[in-house]
Amino acid sequence: MSVSPPGPRRVARGSEVAFSATIRLTKAEAFAACQALADADRILASAGNLFESRAIAELFELMEERLVADRPAPFGSGRLGSAQVGSGSKSIESELTQ
Repeated sequence: MSVSPPGPRRVARGSEVAFSATIRLTKAEAFAACQALADADRILASAGNLFESRAIAELFELMEERLVADRPAPFGSGRLGSAQVGSGSKSIESELTQ
């Protein structure tokens, strides 16, 4: 008999939250998150929302880097927040979503 992990905790609006230093995901959860980001990128790009598409693509790339890294990168070292249309980064279509 397997026990499912508990669902997300609900926090009342306006209450303080202490965030964990790391986030643990199962392999299936990580792949589902990457697939959702890849899908969102495609939909946003096809709708002409290039800035938003690029932001999603950069988040995908950050997750992909963290998933395959031997050690997690220090907090704040990611490229998130620097989204620019047409920045020369690799395609969001990777083997993680295949």
